[in-house]
Amino acid sequence: MSALDRYVTAAYRATLGYSVDPTYVDFLTFLRANPDAVAEARAEVAALSDPRAGLRVFSRENQGAHEQKVRYDMLTKMLAAFDAAEGSN
Repeated sequence: MSALDRYVTAAYRATLGYSVDPTYVDFLTFLRANPDAVAEARAEVAALSDPRAGLRVFSRENQGAHEQKVRYDMLTKMLAAFDAAEGSN
């Protein structure tokens, strides 16, 4: 598990209204301080957006596809917020 995983999980849990570990709430600061994590997130979004990844296949038998879709959505939102914050600086 990478440090990025904890931030993705916290961001997702926050969208569901769950309490989260405050250590992992400020993902923008984490991403600014860790360019390797930004590169990792961008690479993962590219891999997950591959049509062969099966992100749109939802079924009981394919729970992994749903988890990939959720992760893709959270990483996309986090990177969009990061890019917007970096553009305003």
